[in-house]
Amino acid sequence: MLDTLPYAPDTQAKTRFASSARTHSRKPSWKAAGQFDRLGAAYEVMQARGAKTFTLRLGPDALERVTVSADPARVMSRRIARAFERAGVQVPFLAFSLEVTPNERNQLHLHGAIDLSGISEDLAKDILRDAADRIEGRAGSRQIKIKPFDMNKGGPMGWANYTRRGYARTRRVLGQERVTYMPDLLRRLARTSWDGSRQIKSVTHLH
Repeated sequence: MLDTLPYAPDTQAKTRFASSARTHSRKPSWKAAGQFDRLGAAYEVMQARGAKTFTLRLGPDALERVTVSADPARVMSRRIARAFERAGVQVPFLAFSLEVTPNERNQLHLHGAIDLSGISEDLAKDILRDAADRIEGRAGSRQIKIKPFDMNKGGPMGWANYTRRGYARTRRVLGQERVTYMPDLLRRLARTSWDGSRQIKSVTHLH
């Protein structure tokens, strides 16, 4: 049975945060940043490319295969890549976090962002449903949602923080610390953007 746990901050980042915060206007180095801070940075890069957010519910088969894995986020990323390859479509830029629902339905969702350049939204939805084990019936119509980033809710960083809130519960159920995924190229772009913003903040702080 899944139950609701109190919000747990990104403790991996928090323990190394204080010293860099005083110097860099409360923004840690990339090395000290936690996985949700990095995910937010990746979302910022993706938003600049016109990416949108997505929420994807996993069906029974995907749920079982992902939850028994030692690296659930990596397993799910490979399922997505294979689904796009089967459809003859280049795997798009995407990043996501896993989240266990705060109730007794034992549902696992992906909350992420996807670059739809060169692919229709409807086709992307269809392929993602296949990757997540297609749910049929009325529930299937709600299995995948794609929307623009909501700037009234914090934009890219707000979207990353949305799944940060349920991290303690998700980590406990999956038995894994890492619940986020982004490809290596996106990670490098996110780090470059993050480091650049830290330099700007540092110069601003000196003035």
